[in-house]
Amino acid sequence: MDNDVARNIKLIIAYNGKNYAGWQIQDNGTTIQGIIEEALKKIHKFETKIIGAGRTDAGVHAVGQVANFTTDLLSIPAKKYSLALNSILPDDIRILESKEVSLSFNSRYDAIERIYRYQLTDVYSIMPWEKEFSMHIDKKLDIAILNNIASAVIGTHDFSAFSAQMEEHVSPVKTIYSSSFYSSYPFIIYKISGSGFLRKMVRSIIGTIVEIYKNGGGRKEFEEILKSKERSMVGPTAPAKGLFLDYVVYDEENSDEKSN
Repeated sequence: MDNDVARNIKLIIAYNGKNYAGWQIQDNGTTIQGIIEEALKKIHKFETKIIGAGRTDAGVHAVGQVANFTTDLLSIPAKKYSLALNSILPDDIRILESKEVSLSFNSRYDAIERIYRYQLTDVYSIMPWEKEFSMHIDKKLDIAILNNIASAVIGTHDFSAFSAQMEEHVSPVKTIYSSSFYSSYPFIIYKISGSGFLRKMVRSIIGTIVEIYKNGGGRKEFEEILKSKERSMVGPTAPAKGLFLDYVVYDEENSDEKSN
């Protein structure tokens, strides 16, 4: 690719992860990344690799995933890539926005904050589509108590206890900026933001908070599990269907459109 004409295209992506084996391409299973790369190949007539900001697990959704790819194709205006891709992609994957950014922009490594949302409900009778995107809890949820437990997550910690099998060269030490619950009927929403997350970390955290809450515990019990670094100490992993990658934050200089 000729760097004199190469362009870097940034995408904002929403998807229903129900029918996919996660974001990242793998040997077995259909993935979001794989489907988008296939669509780009149809447009470009050659393979085009994309980089994603968050490697969401199987069944996890997104309303603000960010990805980027470079191309030397000049015939499609950057803002038209969303239309071109959406005409090819299945209905459960949508490109919300496309724009040209600096060639130095990397959606994964330039991200400074990732924000996830998890939907829980203690309401028995909800709409079928709401049930499909939330976890039901068979106990009345008290937001004050949940927030007391969730506050233990904030800060820089070793989250070994809350990770699936560790990837090689990935540090279990992560910094969490916020961790809290709020009501949005019929859901109780859990939001967590941080610089990065381990595999299944968010779902392990929410599952553990719920387990502690249902057993009448509090912040102290969560802190003990966190300090133990033992996977066997955590609660059941919350189902993927309630988790969304909400938003990815970048420095202003890395998120602006390329200057002409």
